[in-house]
Amino acid sequence: MFDMAMNDQASSLLARLRSLKDEIRLQIHLCGMKLRATLCDLELQIAEVEQQVMHASSEALKKLQEVTERLEIIVGRLLVG
Repeated sequence: MFDMAMNDQASSLLARLRSLKDEIRLQIHLCGMKLRATLCDLELQIAEVEQQVMHASSEALKKLQEVTERLEIIVGRLLVG
């Protein structure tokens, strides 16, 4: 049976556990928001590059290469976790 000190310690640890759970939830939510914003930016850049590639300029091809490299880096980071 728990004595008073053990009960207080258990209550304190449970409160800390709940606090950590809430912090993890918040961080996951914030990461999701950041990823959505990043994806939106990338979608805009991809659309821009698609339009430029249709005109097949060397500048458009350079931009396509840059955006592709950025996407590869982001996907690599996501896969690493």
